[in-house]
Amino acid sequence: MNSPQTQPTAPSNQPGKANHESTQPVLEPFSAHHRVEWYYDHQIASVPSLGKADRALVDDWCSMVKHVFDSWPEAKPILLLADLRREASPSPYQSSKAYELLNYRDQHRAYVALLTKNTLPGQITRLVLRAKNRNNGEVRQFFSFQEAMDWLVKLRK
Repeated sequence: MNSPQTQPTAPSNQPGKANHESTQPVLEPFSAHHRVEWYYDHQIASVPSLGKADRALVDDWCSMVKHVFDSWPEAKPILLLADLRREASPSPYQSSKAYELLNYRDQHRAYVALLTKNTLPGQITRLVLRAKNRNNGEVRQFFSFQEAMDWLVKLRK
């Protein structure tokens, strides 16, 4: 019988939910500035943004997202967490690149958790997603890493 000291504890502070923040991702360097973070045995990819509007860095980040999409097995839906919490307000160039990525490889089903801060630019992102979304899959905005990963984990089953 388990005593209070030896009872197994849940891996999160919420019953029935995994604590994804404590899960150590496998890091795949992409360039000098960017990396892909792989969760759940390469079933979910996270692509953190540096939060800088420099065109070369934006292009590099977009190339990384395309690399993830291009290397994903055809038989499985793409599960991607785009971590944009460092972004202040998107530049017109960043917005144009976001539209370019929205339906990249649109024949492949993809689910993208867009992680932003709950700020005015984040709310504007929410309005844009209501007006335009991915044709084959879904892009959904989240303000919490935990909630974004919970959504993606449910989709991987």
